[in-house]
Amino acid sequence: PTNKNASKQGKINWEQPRIDAGIQKKKSAQSARSQKEDVKAPAKPAQEELPKPAPPTEAQIENETLSVAAALVELEKFDMCTRYGPCMSMDRLQRWNRAKKLGMDPPQRIKLILHAFPQTVDRSIWHDRVHPESPLTGSTGHTPAD
Repeated sequence: PTNKNASKQGKINWEQPRIDAGIQKKKSAQSARSQKEDVKAPAKPAQEELPKPAPPTEAQIENETLSVAAALVELEKFDMCTRYGPCMSMDRLQRWNRAKKLGMDPPQRIKLILHAFPQTVDRSIWHDRVHPESPLTGSTGHTPAD
């Protein structure tokens, strides 16, 4: 392979064919990449969301059938009992776990109720009754005026 200009001068330019080949490879790689970008994955069909099962209205707790209403009465007693520590800024299960960890011996029945009725875990009787910026929570949310 010779370059026309180089053969006129009587010299062969061996570098020119290598450079041309490198440019050609680069162009073919770019065109292959652009072809891949043009081909899009087929759109995924919209998945139908399965309806969530309704929360249970009754559960078997310690050989007794307990309704949600009866469970809430027991949970409210747990919420009001100061023996297991404060219940602000945490859900019932977190409070139960903290009391257990600190050796306060919380009732096992309460944990069974919380697992049987998951819809009751995240709300204590204080939920939405005390504003997060109230003095009862220890947070004012703003700085005092000068």
